[in-house]
Amino acid sequence: MAAPDGFRLAEELRGTFLSYLTSALPIGNHQSQRELGKHFYQQWSSELFAGPLVEALPVYQTVGSLDDYFGDARDKQSDDFKFAASMNVSLDWVDVDHRFPQYRKIRDAIWPPPSDDAEEEAVKTSANRFWERSLYEHQWQSFEKVARQHRNLIVATATGSGKTECYLISLLHHLLDWGGVRSGGNHSKSTGNWRLWR
Repeated sequence: MAAPDGFRLAEELRGTFLSYLTSALPIGNHQSQRELGKHFYQQWSSELFAGPLVEALPVYQTVGSLDDYFGDARDKQSDDFKFAASMNVSLDWVDVDHRFPQYRKIRDAIWPPPSDDAEEEAVKTSANRFWERSLYEHQWQSFEKVARQHRNLIVATATGSGKTECYLISLLHHLLDWGGVRSGGNHSKSTGNWRLWR
């Protein structure tokens, strides 16, 4: 396998990034736009940001999946059982086609056929993949701190490290317990305060 050409890669990245910057300028797709984009890029790269445009990220430690942690919940009154029953949806899009046709329009708007996303969704839905995939350790630790211990938390990890899931899983777990409030149950929990640093 040939070694990658670093200079070529850098130039391709610069061109792609410049194209992205230029496309956001509201002056039309012509030479003036490209020249303004180049000028903006030169100022941005020399005065505001010196790189790198590509940065190696660490491999985050993974733990179990939501299915591993909640799939065996048996106490029907517990928050974990409610969470598992609501999140571990066994329906696939074939079921939607035959049993819930009213949702086809929404599905096709989000995953328009015959796109790759639609084909991937047909094999296994996003909800099922979310339930079955391994979590990063900091995602599970966030859930433990907030949902279990009701503590405030600051999550400071790199872009693309799954900070959304850090609060989303706890939030969903918390919201699915609100059924007890609507049926007269006592609800005194708090998800805590969140600060997400990107």
